[in-house]
Amino acid sequence: MRLPAADLRVPFAATRLSVLPEDFVVVYLPLETKPLLPEWHRPTTVRFGAIIRDPEELVLVVARRKWMRMQSIFKNYEIEGPFKVIELIMDPAKAIPGYLSQLGAVLSESQIRGFPISSFRRNHILVQKPDLPRTMRVLRKFVEQCKEAADAPVK
Repeated sequence: MRLPAADLRVPFAATRLSVLPEDFVVVYLPLETKPLLPEWHRPTTVRFGAIIRDPEELVLVVARRKWMRMQSIFKNYEIEGPFKVIELIMDPAKAIPGYLSQLGAVLSESQIRGFPISSFRRNHILVQKPDLPRTMRVLRKFVEQCKEAADAPVK
């Protein structure tokens, strides 16, 4: 596993990994889907979610239990899952150029399909549930290597 550039080692070394307890699904909806109800994004009922609109479809990342309550609203959809969401926690939360691309490279090297979701302040990775244990081992090892490299004296 290759270490990141020196300027990224400290942010990775300071990263804490956390897995959200819920299972998530990815839902593909047609573009003509009516606006989503406010219930979909209420903080009291939704810990994490994402809406992605591209030229051909509307994509939701939503907790599986929430989707089970919502799915009757929609006539046409495709669903994929289950997924788990890994939080990449940094203090302070901020955008760091190259951070997610480096994580993508680490996962790709390990043949893990992960989908990064970023709000520019907070970063998450969506991975298929069966891949979660291996993904966490790979990410923990990578963070540990960055800690060791960040603590090493500069030659």
